[in-house]
Amino acid sequence: MKAAPGFPLLKQLGVRCLMLPAMVLACIASPASGSAAGSTNSALLRLMNRDIFRFEAASGLFSPEQRREGFLRLIEDALDDDGPGRVSTLVNETNALVLIDGKAVTILIPADARPMLNETLESVAEGFAGRLQVAVLEAKELNDHQRLARSVISVLATTAVLVMVILFWVRKREAIEDRLMRFGVKATNEVKSSTVKTLSRQNLVGTIRAVVGALMWLTILLSGYLWLEFALVAFPATRPVGERLGREVIEALFGLAHALVRSLPDIGVLLVIWFMARFISAAVRRFFYAAARGHFRSQMFDSATAPMTGRLMVVLVWVAAAIVAFPYIPGSDTDAFKGVSVLAGLMVSLGSGSIVGQVVAGLVAVYTRVARPGDYVRIGGTEGTVERIGLFNTTIRTVWNEQVYLPNQKVATEDTLNYTRRAAELPLWLYTEVTIGYDTPWRQVHAMLAEAARRTPGLIREPAPFTLQTGLEDYYPRYRLNVVIEKPEMRIPVMSALHAHIQDVFNEHGVQIMSPSFRSNPPEKVWVPKDRWYAAPATREEPRADWPSPPPKT
Repeated sequence: MKAAPGFPLLKQLGVRCLMLPAMVLACIASPASGSAAGSTNSALLRLMNRDIFRFEAASGLFSPEQRREGFLRLIEDALDDDGPGRVSTLVNETNALVLIDGKAVTILIPADARPMLNETLESVAEGFAGRLQVAVLEAKELNDHQRLARSVISVLATTAVLVMVILFWVRKREAIEDRLMRFGVKATNEVKSSTVKTLSRQNLVGTIRAVVGALMWLTILLSGYLWLEFALVAFPATRPVGERLGREVIEALFGLAHALVRSLPDIGVLLVIWFMARFISAAVRRFFYAAARGHFRSQMFDSATAPMTGRLMVVLVWVAAAIVAFPYIPGSDTDAFKGVSVLAGLMVSLGSGSIVGQVVAGLVAVYTRVARPGDYVRIGGTEGTVERIGLFNTTIRTVWNEQVYLPNQKVATEDTLNYTRRAAELPLWLYTEVTIGYDTPWRQVHAMLAEAARRTPGLIREPAPFTLQTGLEDYYPRYRLNVVIEKPEMRIPVMSALHAHIQDVFNEHGVQIMSPSFRSNPPEKVWVPKDRWYAAPATREEPRADWPSPPPKT
């Protein structure tokens, strides 16, 4: 009970008598090193895993640690009694006495109150008594075997419920998935589009399993969390831990809800920025799509540069939107968010060298018009038709129907030969070389090479093929036949047919081809007579200058 200031003399004497045991025991108590929490000038009082009070002020000759130890000695005697464990206080202007079942356990002084927190001696005593009352009742409960038995039974019951929840999901998960699957199949059967129906059925199984699995684990984890909280709260020794467990979750949920409500204006601004960026990017994408399709003429953009420019402008729009939206992101002003931003910036800076190089090389390849989609090119050792020039790589489809992805940096550094561009601007000259012995007149060689070129389809007659003698080697001259091809993408089969006709013409005239090297001349002529051209298992097939049907995709 509380006493008003100004006690009568007799009552003052009674209070002093009640305080005497606490003062005596506090005097003989010795400090316990390592048991005080906080700084060396304070001592944290804990009982039944609960923080009761932190002694920060000395009372006369007694340090905070001695005050705490004195309380612990008195509380042991108070808890050993069979009383109800009722905590009360007696307060006057100079101190406050805390009692358990009428027995004094400690004295609080005005220095224990913190005026900066608007605390008074009376409010400090009330808080001390309230926290102590809870701890005392739990200490009494710890010795109540009947209540402990009821707690054990209740925990076993909740454990059985948890096991039932887990068994339910283990046994019924497939049944739930099958039922949802039948419902989903019925819904997809009502869709008229066969494509949408096929896609829906393909995604149905994975989606249902993912949703049911997520629901199962969410239910099991939530049930396990509630069981753990209940089991901890059921016993007095672990009750503070269970209360903190539940309180932290509730506080986290309320904090999340409060932060969400407080962030609604910023979320609204973010939505506006997102819609504007999406609208602008869609407009930019449509504009450059029309430019790529030739719907309008422009000196700045064509079918090759418009797609790349459109993608680049869309990226710039979203980067600008991200910069504008950054201050409105919830939590962007926190140290954690700033730390993550710095880490992300560091990672980008470390890995951006190659990325920026690829992008710049792609832009150079597009805007310098080295190649366009549809051109037949040879880049380094890769030959084929350009399908796409992206920001990071260039896609080439070879004549063997192989799709090759070349990094743009390689495209920028390797020698690029554009057969389509050359054929559109000037005749595309190709050549092949043979070496013939000095015993064969060069005029005859020129005529035979011209005849082989005339027989080969896919070569242009004007300008006419011609032969150059590019070297006089030790044993033979070197002849280079120069021809003009009609379709650059047919270069490989046309050259194959030309080589076949060269062999036929030289064999018809009994002339030995000494390519690629020559060491000694056998006594007989090294050529194939015409009657042996079709020796088994050969068939009477003429050299062809095109791809077999169906041709590879180029």
